[in-house]
Amino acid sequence: MKRVFVAALLFTSCLTPAFAANVTLTSSVGEVTVYPRGAQVTRTATGNVPAGDNVIIISDLPGNMVKNSVRVEGSSAQSLEIGSVDVRQTYVSLGDNLDERVKIERQIEALKDRISVLNQAINNANTQRNMLQALASKAILPRPREQGGSIAISASELNELLSLTGSQLAALSATTEKARIDKRDLSRQITDLQHKLNQGAPKQRLVITVAINLTAAAAGDASFRIRYNVSNAGWAPIYDARLTLGEKGQNNFVKLVRRANVRQSTTDKWDNIKLTLSTARPSAATKAPVLSPYVLSRREIGFARKEKRKRTMLSSDQAEPVVELQAIGAAAPKPVRRQDVAVVFSGFLAEYKIPGQVSVSNVGAEKNVIIGERSFAAEIAANTTPKRDTAAYLTAKFTLKGNAPYFPGTVLLSRDGVFLGRGRLPLLNPDEEHKLSFGRDDFIKVKRTKVTEKAGESGFVSRTKEETRKFVTTVENLHDFPMNVTVNDHIPYGTHEDIKVQMTAGSTKPTKTNVGKKRGVLAWEKTLKAKEKYTINFGYKVSWPRDMRITPVR
Repeated sequence: MKRVFVAALLFTSCLTPAFAANVTLTSSVGEVTVYPRGAQVTRTATGNVPAGDNVIIISDLPGNMVKNSVRVEGSSAQSLEIGSVDVRQTYVSLGDNLDERVKIERQIEALKDRISVLNQAINNANTQRNMLQALASKAILPRPREQGGSIAISASELNELLSLTGSQLAALSATTEKARIDKRDLSRQITDLQHKLNQGAPKQRLVITVAINLTAAAAGDASFRIRYNVSNAGWAPIYDARLTLGEKGQNNFVKLVRRANVRQSTTDKWDNIKLTLSTARPSAATKAPVLSPYVLSRREIGFARKEKRKRTMLSSDQAEPVVELQAIGAAAPKPVRRQDVAVVFSGFLAEYKIPGQVSVSNVGAEKNVIIGERSFAAEIAANTTPKRDTAAYLTAKFTLKGNAPYFPGTVLLSRDGVFLGRGRLPLLNPDEEHKLSFGRDDFIKVKRTKVTEKAGESGFVSRTKEETRKFVTTVENLHDFPMNVTVNDHIPYGTHEDIKVQMTAGSTKPTKTNVGKKRGVLAWEKTLKAKEKYTINFGYKVSWPRDMRITPVR
């Protein structure tokens, strides 16, 4: 089977040479590779190609694809030679009902003709009214004496004239008013019909037409694969983290189920396709940014004052309140058997071949597919920060295994089949250790008590202010097996050399200082036996000059 491939395609208005035979084929989406942002769609078109010069026309590609991303690949049992491939953007009309449109247009014409008749009737009535008013005014005027007339019209003549004029004017006004009301009704009918006509107007859709100019040595069937990229699609990872506790705190494990939320809002229908999820980022930057020279120069005084005023105005604005929304999760799904997902590694990328046929809606709904699942042995412990919350939280530490990295995404946490909430999984690589928190551990009892709060002064010559705080924290393991417990607290530190902070005598020495590279954050780690109680004495003294104002000591 001979295979031909065309890579570079340009948009052009000239599609087919005059001497070639046109062969129109229809295509359908068969394969889609979805990236975190964007996707590559593969359409397949098959049909019979006559011998000689031909132009294969495929005109059902979406118009919102990435420009210049079209690639064509053909195969046939006969000898085929592709000369060129042309691509053009065109608009096609959808759902045009010509008979209905003609019917509505004729109705509008008839209504407009009736309005014209009414307009003429109004004009005629107005003309008659003007003539009648002019004749009445002339009849009332006195006739000249030399013509044998009287100085003024008689009373009987005036009464007869007013009666005749009034009845005629009333009839003309009634005619005009009726015509005006009829015009209003007809105008409303025309507006409704025009709206209906606009709604029924043929809708246009932008499509891409591909013309493949080729020569076939003999007639036969051929298959063509058209690949192109779209931007309005993508996928995001989501995880199910399920902690299962063993007997006596042993044989604990975390099962991570890897999922992907796939979305697309293209004009394509992805029905029963072969779906592949790729970690490639074709739309992202391909190289590191280039730095320009960084120059420091003297600032002008006027500009500096302007910037100072700007900062003052910004600092005086009231900050908007921050509202936190807490998501409410549903019960964890029951475990089911799942098909294995083939993972293909290519250099620095990973591709997940979703088994079976998949359909992804293009109306905004997300498709949730399972990439795979794996269980990891976990070491459980309790973590507490009694200064903020006296509850202890169960944590599970495990080491990732496998070949593929775990990308950042939402993680749904559950323990022993009970859904607990949501968290966030960072970028994790194979053989990397990570810790997840799985809610409160009610069998670890924590209590923190302030035993000393003292303020005073010392010194004779230069007076110094002092404040002392002391606390006692007790942690009790109510489990019937040993538990590793971490208690977190912090000690203040001064940013001025005259502010002195020191831990009080008798304080329990912490096992870790500057935890997480945060200055002053302390941690006490202890493995408590079943029913064992652990007491931590912790205090600090702060001193500073009397005439200095500092942050309140808590």
